Amino acid sequence: MYKRQVKKLTREEKNVWFHSLQSNSSNTNYKLGGWIFPFKQFLKRFAVKYNHSSGFSEIWAFDKTCIRYSFYTKSNIVEIIEL
Repeated sequence: MYKRQVKKLTREEKNVWFHSLQSNSSNTNYKLGGWIFPFKQFLKRFAVKYNHSSGFSEIWAFDKTCIRYSFYTKSNIVEIIEL
């Protein structure tokens, strides 16, 4: 992995990785076959406010667009703040 040339992720790749991270029990680690890959160094922390909740939820994502595209309740998102 380190020997390969580093390329920026496309929008589709970011969305797929973000969805995979959200489906695991941890929001910043990817678990595969007994291995854990930490992604926290590549993610940013966001506070997301929904219509139905009184407070903010903390979400780790690549960018705001990942949050909007990956959640089914994107119409219920009121505000996204980068922390």
